[in-house]
Amino acid sequence: MTIQTIQLSEITNNESNPRKSFNEESIEQLAQSIKKDGILQNLIVTKNDEGYVVIAGGRRLRALHLLLENGQIENSYPVPVLIHDKQPNNDNLRIAVVENVQREQMHPLEESEAFFTLTKEGANMEEVAAQSGVSLQTIKRRLLLVNLIEESKTLYRDGEINLSQAEALAIGNEDEQKDIIKRLNDWNMNADNIRHTLLCEKPNVSMALFPREEYIGSITTDLFGENDNTYFDDVEQFFALQDEAVDMLVQEYENSTTVDWVEIERSNWFSKYSYREAEEGENGGVIILYRLDGKVEIHEELVKRENITVENTSTPKERPEFSKKAYGYFANQKTILVQNAVATNVRKAKEIAVLQRLNFSCNAVSVKLHQAVRSLSTEHMGSADAFLKLRIEAELLRLNICDDEYWYMFSMLDYDGLYASVTALSDEELDQLFALLVALSFGQETIDKEESMDSIFHQVARDLEVVTRDGWTPDEAYFKLHKKDQLLEIAEACGASIGKQFYKLKRKELIAELVTYYANNEPLQNEQQEDLKQSYCPRLMQFDIEQKED
Repeated sequence: MTIQTIQLSEITNNESNPRKSFNEESIEQLAQSIKKDGILQNLIVTKNDEGYVVIAGGRRLRALHLLLENGQIENSYPVPVLIHDKQPNNDNLRIAVVENVQREQMHPLEESEAFFTLTKEGANMEEVAAQSGVSLQTIKRRLLLVNLIEESKTLYRDGEINLSQAEALAIGNEDEQKDIIKRLNDWNMNADNIRHTLLCEKPNVSMALFPREEYIGSITTDLFGENDNTYFDDVEQFFALQDEAVDMLVQEYENSTTVDWVEIERSNWFSKYSYREAEEGENGGVIILYRLDGKVEIHEELVKRENITVENTSTPKERPEFSKKAYGYFANQKTILVQNAVATNVRKAKEIAVLQRLNFSCNAVSVKLHQAVRSLSTEHMGSADAFLKLRIEAELLRLNICDDEYWYMFSMLDYDGLYASVTALSDEELDQLFALLVALSFGQETIDKEESMDSIFHQVARDLEVVTRDGWTPDEAYFKLHKKDQLLEIAEACGASIGKQFYKLKRKELIAELVTYYANNEPLQNEQQEDLKQSYCPRLMQFDIEQKED
């Protein structure tokens, strides 16, 4: 490979460049340097059907294009390049990654995506580490950031959390990360606290008595912990397998001719002073300490000391009368029989539906709400009239609305007699309660992007002929979602700008004017303006609109 000179017009950007963000000020400074002194470092390119694609030197190419846009150079400007022989895509990407990492520090999230792409393409990470000057451990830590959900990435990019916190968050799954994010402002969630919260209840893989391949769930690896830093995510599955392994261990000891007895201690400790070590030629017993966190400790060749009475606070594990497979058979057969009876009893089916939607929490019966109800109860957003109707309906059924994520039912139902309470309701009361519980949990499923008009939610809304402007009024929270140019468009569409020069206002002042416009319930003298005010409804608040093409 030798350095050659080709025209600027023959070189195109590499769309797979791992660097996604560029410092515009540094690009402009580089452009002025090239204008004055020329290109001091050649670009690395590879040939394709349309010309040449840059592998390394993306910043220099951007600087050249900036000079071209400003009319300071021509398309024929000579550019020194090293033409790289056609190689597999991952080799070109590897060169681009190394070049970017060495020349100007990439954002860790960009490094994460680049290293992840290299891994998928089968690149040798040890070689990339050696050539880029980035340690293998750092590359592994960057790869961990691939696990971050978009909310976590946004917090990191915006400086709301630091790299250590982002790395700790990446240990968790989507639900765990969302839960941590909700609590970031509640207490000191540094990286150590985040890791502890995510891992404290998960059993360590080193605890398992059973073969690792029997576990079919996911695991979490903490790259920043000490030894034994891999954890089972499915705690219930772990304990089920661990219980079986402990039972098998007991049977092995019971079948041994050198063991007189075997006991399980289900606690975090056992009193060693109650035992002595078996002497030579003396058979002893075994204590299997099955700790509450799932770890198992085995103490062999023990002889119980005489004249020592120790209160046994642990409850020995009783052997079930039947096997788990047998219990499953009985449960399934009984369930089918009851299902067959329920299928022909509409009243009982409604009672069951109500019971399934109720939970017991904080000494009261409660129901989980759709997040829209929780938002309206705490933030008092735009659909105030519709929310008030829900509150009135709840009060008619003697429900009490609270300012957190549950509505607690105090007077109508009680947990101790929950089934009796529901079956004692009249048909009308049962229908009202069933409808309300369904309504409280039903809503738009997609909240972070536009939901399809073919979704069940929108089909229900159209069947019920729900009219947005009958229950929703534009409010301050709605206006704050928009930039100034968007607010000016809204002001024109709803008639608020008629006879006014809103374009002279600052965004905050414009929002205040629009809030006042809709807070005034008196009819406007200008009928055309009143029609615009009452009929205005943004596209995403409508229930029957044509979908935008992607």
